[in-house]
Amino acid sequence: MYKVAIVGAGNVGASLASRLLREDSVSKIKIYDTSDRFEAVYKDLADESVVVKAKPSLIKCKSIEDILDSEVVVTTIKANYDYRDYAPEDLRVVGIEKDFPRIKEFATFLARKKYEGKILNVSNPVDIVTKLISDYAENDKVYGFGMSMDVYRAKRFLAEAANVKPDSVDITIVGEHGDTMVPLYSSAKIYNQPIESFNLNLEEIKNKLRMHGASIVKVLGYTRFAPASAILEDVKFLLGMKDKSLMSVKFKDVYLGLPLYNKNGIIEPEIPRMTMKEFEDFEKSYEKLKKIYEKIKLSS
Repeated sequence: MYKVAIVGAGNVGASLASRLLREDSVSKIKIYDTSDRFEAVYKDLADESVVVKAKPSLIKCKSIEDILDSEVVVTTIKANYDYRDYAPEDLRVVGIEKDFPRIKEFATFLARKKYEGKILNVSNPVDIVTKLISDYAENDKVYGFGMSMDVYRAKRFLAEAANVKPDSVDITIVGEHGDTMVPLYSSAKIYNQPIESFNLNLEEIKNKLRMHGASIVKVLGYTRFAPASAILEDVKFLLGMKDKSLMSVKFKDVYLGLPLYNKNGIIEPEIPRMTMKEFEDFEKSYEKLKKIYEKIKLSS
């Protein structure tokens, strides 16, 4: 039985806790938050735990130190912003300079306490924040959520375009969780047939994929339900309950999205086969993330 901690009980953090209440393999769900609304969020979740006859214990952490015995810590650290005030292309990078001190403080706390469990970062820009946490937490078991969500969305868009079920679509996406993401259409398949044989407008789907999250956030101010469910799947992977996922991981001197595999209890990334054009786009994604990270480090 596993313990999972959630740092930040906002829209996504609270929704993840709700999903975890239904998981038999989790013994404790620990939630830590410093906002004024946390008490009310906790009460609501505690009520739900009775409704769903939850097996995990729901624990409201009084101190950040209470999370340290968890196998996985999910962090959603982010200041409150009204994302509807920003241009769609800027939504994932909103506030990184403002958030940096809090991210650094949290990560250095983990380093000071020598936390050796797995850390799953959810905060955007995912690849940059995940790299920051890894550096300051001095922990090589840090992963970033986002690319798996892009895959789920791509499966839906491709399935709708081809008039098939999403489960029939197999696709990998690498690079940034953002504008320079690279869908690997060369290896994508529908019902085990090459995707090119379906005569779809793949470039249009790629552009739709890049802007889809923003189209939701511009109206609601957040995404919530799908990310929480997808994060749960990534948590299961980190706990060894799934064989494959796709997350932001260390690549050279940055973090970016790559397929991950559980091999005898060891998580290993894999660089998939790409065409020359796909690899060039992957390199562009890498270069973009490297420049952003260097800029943030210089200004900190």
